[in-house]
Amino acid sequence: MKKIRSFEEIKNVEQSVLKSALSLFPASELVKAGRGASPEINRLLRKLFPGIDFEAECRRISAVRIEEVERIHAEIIRTINNWQDRP
Repeated sequence: MKKIRSFEEIKNVEQSVLKSALSLFPASELVKAGRGASPEINRLLRKLFPGIDFEAECRRISAVRIEEVERIHAEIIRTINNWQDRP
């Protein structure tokens, strides 16, 4: 599979692979990642994880530094690319 280079490219990853890789992250990190993403990516995250109350989690987390969002995006990209490399 093709490697992704940006968080927005997660929309091009097979959903079963994406869900498996993202399941390694706590809900709070997925919500934070969504804060720096397009509406399309936020809809995808909500579709993949209907058990997460994104609105409630956003209120609980409050403000998040952009550096933290970028760090989480980088970790997610690395995890997805490593997951795709699995046999």
